[in-house]
Amino acid sequence: MNRRHVVRIQGGLGNQLFQWAFGMALAQRTGATVYHGIDFFAQAPGEHVPRALELSVFGLSPRPAPADVLEGIHRRDTRWNGWSQRLWPGLLAPPIVCERKPYTYDEAMFAQRADTLFDGYWQTERYFLPIAAEVREAFTFQHPMPSGVEQQADAIRSSMAVALHVRRGDYTYHAAASSYFATCEPAYYQQAMAHMLERVPDVRFFVFSDDPAWARANLPKL
Repeated sequence: MNRRHVVRIQGGLGNQLFQWAFGMALAQRTGATVYHGIDFFAQAPGEHVPRALELSVFGLSPRPAPADVLEGIHRRDTRWNGWSQRLWPGLLAPPIVCERKPYTYDEAMFAQRADTLFDGYWQTERYFLPIAAEVREAFTFQHPMPSGVEQQADAIRSSMAVALHVRRGDYTYHAAASSYFATCEPAYYQQAMAHMLERVPDVRFFVFSDDPAWARANLPKL
């Protein structure tokens, strides 16, 4: 019987890209029909930072899982998997598989023998490296870049460019995120920029941030 797997899509766009690519690899490696769980985006604000499903910028549309697939997975998870995994750990394929270790490839993900829901971020290219060309093709913008963005892209291509990423946003205002993640002080960025200037005198920095006002006020004007 053809397996039917569900990959949960969650988090911001970067996370969504990894999850989509993992789903592509899962379909290619196992021959399973892959659906997408998007319940994350219907949650009320709380523990998770509110996010939007943004894959449409690449012309990608999640494929919702049929009700019978989800019901079967959750039924097995609640009635069967709990005690079976205690009695025979690792012997039976669990209906809901959570990523066991972040940023780490796990070959066992491709060996699930029954309909399975995959819950994780899958942030390593090893999952989809064999189909890298297909992934790049899937992640192609569907609309031309605005003129201002295109000008910045030209400036990056024509210079000794270094991208400097300043992440603040939810790390400063969201209780759950700020309790787990940390922000960097200005001295960290200043030292990093000085380090690059010593080695690449003609470097040009391009700053990407969700808090541009903070970046302008705290980063050196080079």
